[in-house]
Amino acid sequence: MTLVEEIRQIKQDYFRPSTVILDETDDNFILKGVVYFKADSYFPEYIEYDIQLTINKEFPKFTPELKELRGEIRDHIYINKCCLGTNVRLRYIISKNKSFHFFFRNAVLGYLLTMYSYYKTGNYICGDRKHGIDGIYEDYRDIFILMDEIEIADFLVQLKQKVESGAFISTMKCPCGHRENFSDCHGKFYTTDDFLKDLETFRKKGICKFPNSKLLDFVPRNNWYKNKTDIPRRTYT
Repeated sequence: MTLVEEIRQIKQDYFRPSTVILDETDDNFILKGVVYFKADSYFPEYIEYDIQLTINKEFPKFTPELKELRGEIRDHIYINKCCLGTNVRLRYIISKNKSFHFFFRNAVLGYLLTMYSYYKTGNYICGDRKHGIDGIYEDYRDIFILMDEIEIADFLVQLKQKVESGAFISTMKCPCGHRENFSDCHGKFYTTDDFLKDLETFRKKGICKFPNSKLLDFVPRNNWYKNKTDIPRRTYT
């Protein structure tokens, strides 16, 4: 199916017909209306939210943006948009299946189900996903099989060096320890553009320098870097 065919199928299957509008701009499809669905394993009733979903015509190159229009979701909002996940998490979902239908069910409906559960029971079904730097740290740890904040920061620095030197980051060895190339292991879905988006989050949130190392010129403002001499390193090149 083409992207527009998938969107029309989702419009038919998951939106109340009297509310749904599908608009098109030069770059995007905009799907707006009341989405409703059931998750029988968790709740017997239908779950519904009034949403606007902006889908770039170059999906999956660019991930969709979600807005909840009634103000029922008050948490997990970033720059007036619902935080479906960090960039690396969304790219990971897309790597499993590049269809928009798969993304919609797993990322969009999964997010709405999680938020519904939180407001109804006080619990996140799949656990609370963090935002910003903390969210990137958490997802890098889980997806790339890293041990702790030091390894994560060191891995990000290695990526930064590769990008700034003009090298292709996927030729690095994967940090999971399997000794395969990044592009053949946990980095199959990951591109330089993806990394630069994550790096921009660090730059916006503020940086801190390691005076004893020219390599480590950015890290989040967390406690672990206070003892910043003799930090163990891993080499991924």
